[in-house]
Amino acid sequence: MKISTALVDLVVKLVEIREKTNLQIETEKTKLKQRGTNQQLEVLLETKTMYDSKINDLSDMTSFLFKSVFVHRYRDIVSDIRCICITELGQWMSTHPSYFLEDTYLKYVGWLLYDKQPEVRVKCITALLPLFDDFECIEKLEVFLTRFKDRLVTMIADKDIDVAVKACQLLTNILKSFPNLLEPNDCVPIYEQVYSANKQLAVASGEFLNSKFFEGSREGHNKELISDLILFYVEGEVHTHAAYLVDALLEISPIIKDWTSMTEMLLSDECGQYDSALVEIMCAAIRQSSTGEPPSGRATSKRAAKDLKQIQEDRTRISEVLIPTMARLLNRHIDDRDKIANLTTIPQYFILELYPTGFLG
Repeated sequence: MKISTALVDLVVKLVEIREKTNLQIETEKTKLKQRGTNQQLEVLLETKTMYDSKINDLSDMTSFLFKSVFVHRYRDIVSDIRCICITELGQWMSTHPSYFLEDTYLKYVGWLLYDKQPEVRVKCITALLPLFDDFECIEKLEVFLTRFKDRLVTMIADKDIDVAVKACQLLTNILKSFPNLLEPNDCVPIYEQVYSANKQLAVASGEFLNSKFFEGSREGHNKELISDLILFYVEGEVHTHAAYLVDALLEISPIIKDWTSMTEMLLSDECGQYDSALVEIMCAAIRQSSTGEPPSGRATSKRAAKDLKQIQEDRTRISEVLIPTMARLLNRHIDDRDKIANLTTIPQYFILELYPTGFLG
């Protein structure tokens, strides 16, 4: 496999040199029209012929190794060997997409998506992910993705969490590159993972959800998007704890921290029957932004200094927006015990020094 990879790298370098030679040939052809003779052109044509021959020979060698080694070893009983095969194939596809991004080669990646060993399934998705960084690669993937789309969607629920996370990341790339490829029913199981107990999977699902509905948001212009988020939370009926949804989106979507829009919506009739859900979402977002603590059941690593700085900035913004409006919020929702119970948790996160002069009087 490593020999094949070295050959592919060499072919790509020779192709690049040949392309430069072709440009030089075109330049010399222009000079030929002016001068009538051009010895340099003859040399360049001979050089191009030499590169053509070398590229053809190396491509034949690569094809021979593929058929005589890869085709037999990609299904080896040793999973490590299957991993090596699919890893190197992914390298070939990234390095030489014009040659390897064809069904002749892509089908092996698709077949190994069903491998019994999770490490092989992870390698398959890992091989596909870098291809979405290159437009030349993306446009060659549509047929393959259409063929194996259903399998990729089912991998969201894979028993191995690394496979599920990688699958979610790949489906997010598919959504961005081929917006019409995923049907609504394909998206539902991806959405539901924002409530997963696993932080990585929840955030990966949050990336998908944000790409689908909330990208391009700007503070002060988010009320429609916040309304969509509320509907997603209420109508999804997957989970009763807004904290899980907030945790999945907190570092991804700006609307989760748009305290101004949320407050304005709660002081008006913009939420209608769903204002209780908005109170839950807003309070969960304020609590996590002010403490840095994820909801119970989702592990987190030790906070870094930059996280502590972000917490201080968030608390400052929360105080600036909510201190002047807190009394009005409580007064407007005074008849709803649950909403008041949630709203009265907010002041503990205020920076009290930001109270405006005379506010309490």
